[in-house]
Amino acid sequence: MPQPEPTPVPSARQEEEEEKKEEQKEEVEVPQALIDQVIKEIFTQYDKDHNGSLSKAETKTFIKDTLVKMGGAGDFSEADFEAFFASYDDDGDKKITRVELKDFVEMFLAQQAAAAKEENQPF
Repeated sequence: MPQPEPTPVPSARQEEEEEKKEEQKEEVEVPQALIDQVIKEIFTQYDKDHNGSLSKAETKTFIKDTLVKMGGAGDFSEADFEAFFASYDDDGDKKITRVELKDFVEMFLAQQAAAAKEENQPF
């Protein structure tokens, strides 16, 4: 009976190249000016009472609209929304400030830039 072919073991160089590709995907740097511009646009559109922060209702509208723009239905559970909101409401005051929103915007833009880079598209 013929023996099955052994599965080739990747060389150290192949492993290094794969790791480098993964790191490049993660190392997408988003310019601070772009982050600031997006935050300004979010607050211009969604801070309806112009108090410099997003209430839960304002944040919910922002998230729903963002999901729709990404091709989704814009639906999410209340539990998912509360978890999202709590993860960015650093001081627990039930409002999202520009500073608190920065991490989300930076992460979101980095993901968008990485996806564009992977598809060799401009960001």
